[in-house]
Amino acid sequence: MAHQIQNQKGFLIIEMDWKDCVNITDTWGLSDCCGQNTSEEKLYYIAVLDQYYCKPCYDAWLSGATRYKPDLEKERYNFVKVKNKLKDLGVYDD
Repeated sequence: MAHQIQNQKGFLIIEMDWKDCVNITDTWGLSDCCGQNTSEEKLYYIAVLDQYYCKPCYDAWLSGATRYKPDLEKERYNFVKVKNKLKDLGVYDD
């Protein structure tokens, strides 16, 4: 099941199975950061970037990321959009 995960910087992140990502996007389950096939892993939707990262790329991104106030509205919009797609598939757990 897909679900929101918490992080120390307050970014809106959804952890999901590879197959759920494939069902709501045209990414084929590749990490938008490194391009690796993640079919055996979880993907992390980073709403502020509107991208899907594998765990190592997500961790690397988060360690250097800064949250900026001008990005908050777009981040929330992207998060709700993807969350609703996952809910429509019945795979999002609030």
